[in-house]
Amino acid sequence: MNHLEAVDAKLERARGQLRRLRDDAGEFCRERSRLILPEECGPEECGEGRRWVYRGGESVLPLGWSIRVGEWAYNLRSALDQLVWQLAAAYGRCAGGHGDGECPGRHSEFPIRVRRDPGRLDVRLCGVGPAARAYIESVQPPRRPGRPSASGGNRVGLGLGMLRDICNRDKHQTPLRASVGWTGEWPRVPGGEALPRAPRAGGQIGPGPRTGGAVRSVGRELSMTELRYGQALLITWGGSDGRGLEFPLEFPVEAWFDDLPHWRSGGRQGAPVGETLDACMDSVELVVSRLRREL
Repeated sequence: MNHLEAVDAKLERARGQLRRLRDDAGEFCRERSRLILPEECGPEECGEGRRWVYRGGESVLPLGWSIRVGEWAYNLRSALDQLVWQLAAAYGRCAGGHGDGECPGRHSEFPIRVRRDPGRLDVRLCGVGPAARAYIESVQPPRRPGRPSASGGNRVGLGLGMLRDICNRDKHQTPLRASVGWTGEWPRVPGGEALPRAPRAGGQIGPGPRTGGAVRSVGRELSMTELRYGQALLITWGGSDGRGLEFPLEFPVEAWFDDLPHWRSGGRQGAPVGETLDACMDSVELVVSRLRREL
């Protein structure tokens, strides 16, 4: 009998949910990106240049996506909890003193905790063998995820920490609270390099690589900026291939979570949806793969 049949089924369901979420988010963002259009502006605003303006609808992510993310996260947490149940059943040694005094039981759970609490771990992992317990303790999320060194050596723990953040947020509020925002990269000229970043919002740079033109951001820096109808994002001057033909600019847009404490980049306030969900999924799959050896 495959004791991890239910665990594998939940993981497979989560993989399907993740693929659909990524596809839907990608299409949503591509549509918003296509609605950033060049417009002529008056000489007082930009002289001979052009403004790039968002002419799309509301960029807030659909509420249904938050519900889907919550269901996806629940499947991963449930898979981990069932894994601990099977580990306790396989090892078969119980210290008792909790509930009905037998393992596995309702107290059996895969802990994802920032605070180190040995007493709580004793209860949650009662009946689990020492090798499995040591591994589970080793992949707990870092205590101070905002530090630049937090990602060193504990990629699994960071992914589990983000999963915990999403689950906790889903209990009280929609996990996808943020709007669509910029990836933080400057627009690219197709076939060329990224345009260089201005030193600050409203700053001017130029000439850009292979464009012969210059670029100025409008308002805040092009990073994690919410898209609003009529919002001017960029002003460009020139930008041709030497024959008078202008290169079209590309504006990458990405969906992101508001702020997750365990997002590993440290410098950004938002966590890209696709990258975050992939990190959570990878961590859970690595944990399941490692702990299979104990069964």
